[in-house]
Amino acid sequence: MKKLFKENNVKVVVADLSTNDQIIWKELADLGFAGLPVNLFYPATPGAEPRVLPTRLSAGDVEEAVNQVATL
Repeated sequence: MKKLFKENNVKVVVADLSTNDQIIWKELADLGFAGLPVNLFYPATPGAEPRVLPTRLSAGDVEEAVNQVATL
């Protein structure tokens, strides 16, 4: 994954709800979620919708998401 992310300039962001950050809660609510875990893949394209990945991720799920958004 590290190689795939580096080659495609993917940045990893972790949302920690223990901080009670209202921005995180708002984003989850806007996407129709009430809690974690949620795996989202945001394309670099401004305004593009995030892709929701399965809760139980496989390497193939992540690779497919990277390749799919690389074409946007």
